Amino acid sequence: MKIIYNITTAFFILSFSFFYFYGDHTESKSVHKFYRMEEVSQHNSATSCWIVIKNQIFDVTDYNQDHPAPPDVILKWCGKESTAAFNTKDQKKGKPHSKFATQILPEFYIGDLQIN
Repeated sequence: MKIIYNITTAFFILSFSFFYFYGDHTESKSVHKFYRMEEVSQHNSATSCWIVIKNQIFDVTDYNQDHPAPPDVILKWCGKESTAAFNTKDQKKGKPHSKFATQILPEFYIGDLQIN
């Protein structure tokens, strides 16, 4: 019985070690890609929609159809700096987006705006 326990334990340790050293998590998650505003501005359509919020770039192309407002609400901000629109729901005295919107936004993050 002790042999089976030792073999099982050794197998577990080896498996864990293998996945730890060779698994996906070894890829650097902290590598940030930087884009110039000129490149962001090229993604200004329903087929490629990038927006900038607080100097972070989000590819919301696939989300546009799921957004609760009509598609043109996001489309007019594709390829543009959109922080004020996000913070006010594109109204002069509007409310900020919901907590849910703030929580899902990172799913669409693709990089940071290169400032210079």
